[in-house]
Amino acid sequence: MYRHFTWRIASATKAHVWALEYRLAPENPFPAALDDAVTAYDWLASKAATRELFVMGDSAGAGLVLCLLLRLRDAGTPLPCAAVAMSPWTDLALTGASLTENAPSDPMLNARDLPSLVYCYLAGADPQNPYASPLYGDVSGLPPVLIQVGSDEILRDDAVRMAEKLKIQNAESRLEIWPRMPHVFSSSRCYLKRVKPLHISDSSLQRCGLRSHERVRRERSAIRNTASRRSL
Repeated sequence: MYRHFTWRIASATKAHVWALEYRLAPENPFPAALDDAVTAYDWLASKAATRELFVMGDSAGAGLVLCLLLRLRDAGTPLPCAAVAMSPWTDLALTGASLTENAPSDPMLNARDLPSLVYCYLAGADPQNPYASPLYGDVSGLPPVLIQVGSDEILRDDAVRMAEKLKIQNAESRLEIWPRMPHVFSSSRCYLKRVKPLHISDSSLQRCGLRSHERVRRERSAIRNTASRRSL
């Protein structure tokens, strides 16, 4: 489902992309998806330096990415260098004003469907649990996060409020509100005839503190060369 998008991310960042197929509700309610994300991250961290990892997700998966950061930090696990959250769903208590304000303009999501989705996912858990709704969490100590959202989304305020909290704790975090764009617009290239090649560009990632693996290799080479000159 996401291959049309993940290869573009790999191309833009010149990096390997690993996509997780985590368990879904209602068969596997909260916290199954988060447990899977933690297990997957721990495995990745055993294969690569965490300073070379960044995590990314869209919609509910973007909220899961933010929950993952909170859980990793609380467990004392080394964090990735950055994260990207596209149209994140961060408030399962459904308190955002845009749920009502943007209901007429959102072409993809219906606010009336969200309570049943919350019910299926939480299965009775607290909707303000930070591991389910990262908006209610303490975001201190998290890496920089790039959040993108469309201005017409019912989840706009989930993104805006989350970004405000993140930027207080980490000035490198960034919010981009794209005018008249729908939910998770960045992954819509294969469905639309006239769009720019990739909305999540390498420059956007750089502004959030991410570096491509090509740059990492160049930096490592420069460090080795400097060390070699010092030893002469």
